[in-house]
Amino acid sequence: YWITPGSVFGVLLWLTASFLFRVYLHFFNSYSQTYGSLGAAMILLVWFYVTGFAFLVGGEINAQIEHAAARHGHPEAKAPGEKAVSEEKKAA
Repeated sequence: YWITPGSVFGVLLWLTASFLFRVYLHFFNSYSQTYGSLGAAMILLVWFYVTGFAFLVGGEINAQIEHAAARHGHPEAKAPGEKAVSEEKKAA
């Protein structure tokens, strides 16, 4: 599937966190006084951290859904530790 529950949740989490981060920076903009010229770099690194966290949470949700489907006997689902094989390699 192209759109999975984890990807939807990850994007929504990322958008929400980015909006809240923007609101925080708007109302609490003392970072430039505290960090000086490194303030922008600090903000960028925090935003990268939040972005990475949102994408990892989405991927983890997808993995848990896949593992639950494998436990319930879904034929296309992969169990934990099982390798995914492409259709080309299966046909060969």
